[in-house]
Amino acid sequence: MVAGANRPASWLRREGRVLLICIGISFFIWLLRTLTEDATSTIAIPVTFTEIPEGACLMESSATQLLVDVNSSGFGLIGRKLLGADDRIEVSLASFSGRYGRLKIGSDVVSDDVKELLGDYRDLVRIRPDSLSFNLSILNNKSIPVVPTFTENLGGGYFFKQHPSPLPEIVVVRGPKEILDTLNFIRTMPFVADESEEARVPLIIPHLCSIDGVTETQIRWTIEQWTEHVIRVGITDVHKRDGYELKLLPDSVDIHFFAGSERASMLSPADFRVVVREKDPESIARSGATRLPLMLDSIPMGIRDVSLDPGRIEYLIIR
Repeated sequence: MVAGANRPASWLRREGRVLLICIGISFFIWLLRTLTEDATSTIAIPVTFTEIPEGACLMESSATQLLVDVNSSGFGLIGRKLLGADDRIEVSLASFSGRYGRLKIGSDVVSDDVKELLGDYRDLVRIRPDSLSFNLSILNNKSIPVVPTFTENLGGGYFFKQHPSPLPEIVVVRGPKEILDTLNFIRTMPFVADESEEARVPLIIPHLCSIDGVTETQIRWTIEQWTEHVIRVGITDVHKRDGYELKLLPDSVDIHFFAGSERASMLSPADFRVVVREKDPESIARSGATRLPLMLDSIPMGIRDVSLDPGRIEYLIIR
């Protein structure tokens, strides 16, 4: 018979509890001994630059945190994590007034602040990096035009009488000189230009810049519909005729075109020129053709779909 085989289940449970208690006491003693011993740990402490000199702008910095090696008891290190310590070092740049470009400040300048932040129960071993680099730029103002960025969506035969333009057309941008020197214009966010003829659109403001508190601009445009118009224009014979005269029948034709009403009201026959295309009408006559082709030699801007009526005319050769 195996020894202890007849022992009751209650005895086995009691033995198990005793074993667990012994293991727990051993672990506690080990943990207590470990936590009372000193250990080295690295703590990351965020860095914030403050007191930026008047008239200057902090463009960039080489580091956003300090890595601090500290020697402390395990209790101190664990306690800091359990308490969720939100450490932060503020580095003043007030002493750099009037200085611009890439500058540097030694990490030893903030060592006293780091020690105070960590407390008396932690020994400061090392701070990394050895220095904090940053770039200060002078703040300038620059007048820069605004350029709308839009997609045209005009239907029903409409066109832009006046393209989208911002109000105001020029804004004063304040920012670092290095950035302003590269700016030739300020764009708007993309928008759709339709029959509404106006829109309020945000500006795309460059990083580290401002526009007197303005973040958007008013965009306006005007549209007009294409309409058909007709104007009577005399035919011009631009070719030199030797020994004969060319009589045109008729001597004027109708020009059909599409334009806005305002543009059409500004046009006169003098803005067009209709000429005889053929230099040698006698060869046309010998071929048996009774009509001469015409062409538009001059067409004003701002119109479309121009056509002649008629495009060919009868003629007589008079010697």
